[in-house]
Amino acid sequence: MNLPFPLCPLTFSQTKREIVRLIRKVLNGNGYWAIVEKETTRIVESILLKQLPEKHGLPTQDYEVGWHLWQASPVPNPKE
Repeated sequence: MNLPFPLCPLTFSQTKREIVRLIRKVLNGNGYWAIVEKETTRIVESILLKQLPEKHGLPTQDYEVGWHLWQASPVPNPKE
């Protein structure tokens, strides 16, 4: 039997590396990703990478890329 993970106990960093490896293998980079501000660890942007299917649902070489940006500070109200 070929298991996708080892049977022996792993350290925290080994576990983290294994999870990242499995995600990369399964998702091939596809999915939702967060961009985090280094100083505050606040999420400032999210990104989507999705492989587009053809009409029968099989993956193509085409990808959809999307993103959402957050404001760094509140927009002033022009009515004030």
